[in-house]
Order: sequence, then C-alpha cells, then structure tokens
Amino acid sequence: MLKINGNKIVDSKGRKVRLTGIAVGGWLMMEGYMLGGRNIPEHVFKRSLGNKAGEFTEQFRNRFFNENDAQKIKELGFNCVRLPINYRLLEDTGGLELLKQAVKWFADRRIYTILDMHAVPGSQNHDWHSDSDGNAEFWEKEEHRERYFQLWKLLSDHFKDNEFVAGYDVMNEPVTDKIDLLRETYSKTIELIRKNGDRHIIFLEGNRWAQDADVLDGLFSENVALSVHFYEPTRFVFDFVPDAVYPGKVGGIQWNKARIGKHLKKYLKFKVPVYVGEFGIAIRCPKCQKELEWIRDV
Repeated sequence: MLKINGNKIVDSKGRKVRLTGIAVGGWLMMEGYMLGGRNIPEHVFKRSLGNKAGEFTEQFRNRFFNENDAQKIKELGFNCVRLPINYRLLEDTGGLELLKQAVKWFADRRIYTILDMHAVPGSQNHDWHSDSDGNAEFWEKEEHRERYFQLWKLLSDHFKDNEFVAGYDVMNEPVTDKIDLLRETYSKTIELIRKNGDRHIIFLEGNRWAQDADVLDGLFSENVALSVHFYEPTRFVFDFVPDAVYPGKVGGIQWNKARIGKHLKKYLKFKVPVYVGEFGIAIRCPKCQKELEWIRDV
C-alpha cells in the first residue's frame, strides 16, 4: 500500500512512486461537455429521461467504459487513474459493485486508483460538475454533511485493505466562504477514515476549485497529501478569448512557462506530495494557438 514519506509517495519498500495517469471523467459522474452535450447537472439530465432513466443509466455505465479501456490505459504506460464518482452512485442499486469492479480492472493491471468524490450530497459548489442545480447546499445543511461522512465510511469499509487504491480525493473543488466549516469537514473525514483502520493516502483539495490551498494549512497530518487543479489562465484555457495565443498576454498579463512555474511553485511550501488531479485546455486544433505548447510547459 502506498504511503507518504516526507514530500514523496513511496511503496512498501520505500521506493519513490510517481503517479502518472488520467481521470476517467464522464463515466461514474456524468459531465455534459465530455459527452458532447450541454453542461447540465446529472440529476437534472436523468430526470428529463423520465421512466427511461434507469435503462439509460445501466446501458451507459456498461458501454461508456469497460475492461478494454482499462487495458488501453495500461498500454499507454500510465500507472494511476483518478476515478470521479457522483455520491448518488453509492446509493444506487449496483453502484458500489460497479465501482469495486472498476478498481479490480485497474488492480489486475497494477494500476492505482484514486477514488474522487466529485459530487457530494447537497453539492460542494454551485456548478453543474458537482451535480448542483445552482446552489451549494452542502455547506448549509448538516444532514448533507452527515450523509457525506457515512458515504466515506462506506467507501473505507470496502477499500481500506486494497493496496491498489492509491488513496481518497475526499472532495472535488469545494467553494465556500465558510472556511472553518471546510476545515472541520476535512478534519472529521480524516478522523473517520483513520478510526476505521484505514491508512490510505488522503488527498485534500483547496477552496475555490482546488486553487486556494492556504486554507489547508495545519491539516497535513500523516499520509495526507495536496491535490491541485490547474487551468490558468482560465480565459485562454477555456477559450473565453478566442484569439488569445500562448505564450502571450491574457487579461493584460504575460503568460509563459516562467509564469506558470511561479504559479505552481507556491504549492511546494507545504512540503507534502502534490498531486495534480486535473489540468487541461479546450483545444481549437492542435497548433492553432499553441495549445500543445501550454500543455508541455505545464
């Protein structure tokens, strides 16, 4: 089982392990843009299907990703998969078994899995990718937080002895002004998992879409790592400024490899492993505006 030694992730023999891989997005947490559709919350999309929702969900889960895709990931040379899940999966009939099957597909190929709760009860931010209808009720209602803790207890019960689970990304991209509540939630989650006899690495994401890591200061106890997301400059990365070119000025700021490095180096101050759970760019074409150069520099 992987663990943390200083600012490195190591295996049981103390050898450094660099986790390199992809996120299998859009499967166990449906996201519109990944499916060539509109960015609407998963539960709203399913509700629009009426009595066909159950049949659609079952067929989608069986077809969108399967064991052949796990093999392709292995052949690409990756050793890690970040697996985003909607909390609703764990409450659906057969959902947990599907998750366990996916982890086994990867484990059979010696690929580590990071279990990422991408949408939590009540939604941790107001965007569609947390299955939110525009509100982040997780921070408003204790009942949502209690469900969240119980779901992590459930996941820990089933995966705590699995050596090919690299760890748990306990909450994707929280956004809240209630910093004390965010810290308290993370502390309780860590305590719950540890009291369950689970020594897996716990990955914490900072506030405001995993950008503000300073709110995590003091939470990095044994086997706790930092997970960050990088989409800067957002106006270029998300194609909000169609004629922007990299390297170049975006919003009056010169963006190049040096600036990207300066932006990312701030995460090293915590002296824990840094896992980049997400980064990427909306590509117009491979070389139109130097998108691939941005990727190489990041």
